[in-house]
Amino acid sequence: MKKIYVLLVAFAVFSVSLKVKAQCTAAYTSIITADTVDFTDASTATFGSIVSWAWNFGDGNFSGSQNPSHVYTACGIYNVSLTIFTSGFCSNTFSSNITVSGGITPSFTYTVDTTSGNVTFQPQPLGINVNYVWAFGDGTYDSTTAPNHTYPAGTYNVCLTAYDDDSICTATTCDSVTVSISPASCSTTFSFTDNGGGNVTFTVSPFDFGTTYNWDYGDGTTGTGGFAFHTYGTAGTYYPCLTAVDSSTMCTSIFCDTIVLAVDPTACNFTFNYFDNNGQVGFTASPFTGSVYAWDFGDGQTGTGAATSNTYAASG
Repeated sequence: MKKIYVLLVAFAVFSVSLKVKAQCTAAYTSIITADTVDFTDASTATFGSIVSWAWNFGDGNFSGSQNPSHVYTACGIYNVSLTIFTSGFCSNTFSSNITVSGGITPSFTYTVDTTSGNVTFQPQPLGINVNYVWAFGDGTYDSTTAPNHTYPAGTYNVCLTAYDDDSICTATTCDSVTVSISPASCSTTFSFTDNGGGNVTFTVSPFDFGTTYNWDYGDGTTGTGGFAFHTYGTAGTYYPCLTAVDSSTMCTSIFCDTIVLAVDPTACNFTFNYFDNNGQVGFTASPFTGSVYAWDFGDGQTGTGAATSNTYAASG
């Protein structure tokens, strides 16, 4: 009977020892800041002490520290497990999902067209699974990757929000965009050709069908058109000016130049016909369009009129 009692006591002690050794619980807490997670061990052991920790961060990385910090390279949902081992041969594992919403840091550049107020936006590339929402600061929005937007002159707070396909990762950045619109720039000149006799041809450059052209010829007269012809009445120096107005932008260009003209007298050529009647010769001017006719008959006599005659005293 004594041997049986000792054996029962030994079995009871061994059974209680196994139950004590099995009492350990793995646990942890975490603090997530952007893409960085700080883990804190919260495990307990009622028999012996915890001697090792095995972390699996769920992204293919591991750690043996008690309270590790881990940086995730991509946002998402990760299953993180902690396994503890105690000096009393107890081990236990605790797993939990964490959501890392950092990892996206949007930024953008922009270019302002000062003649139209159009702004081109370009985000920093963040990957093919990233979506964008633009808030242009004037109450309008756009979800294209690199939009164009036209503003009136002013300053606008433009915000870009980037998020992944699962809407887990999201971040917003804003920047102040100032739009200054300068008056449209245009320039028109002209060339001219002196055709003689006071006649001048004017040609604008460049020519545009959407532009109106107004001329001040510098002699008190005006004209219109991209190709103009003008006759100056007297020789002299003139200062003609061209005013060109673009109908779409209302841009106005004024160009003037100096013209020096030596106006040729109006050309006229006359001949005459005659007939001889025994020394009395009749003369007729041709053409019959002049206003004043003066004749020198070559014998010391003179005459007037478009048709006249002279009696010569001797043959010759």
